[in-house]
Amino acid sequence: MMLLGSITLLNICLTISLTRGNFFNECIKYYANILTPFSPLVVKKIREVLSFNLLIDVICTNHGVIWQKKPEKIVEDHLK
Repeated sequence: MMLLGSITLLNICLTISLTRGNFFNECIKYYANILTPFSPLVVKKIREVLSFNLLIDVICTNHGVIWQKKPEKIVEDHLK
């Protein structure tokens, strides 16, 4: 285990398969409650990253879900 500030990171990565139905509502609530004030910046940064034309295999957040299956879907949802 490694400590970085107040965030504890485990050196074990667990992958949990989640369906869009049972997790998508939580994503919507998180965005609405936390990211909505930053929506213009979020969209701008997503478009900037997409302009690099990189193949995105995995999206790893500093906390939360690791998007391994169809990571482009969560990107598309953030752009809506």
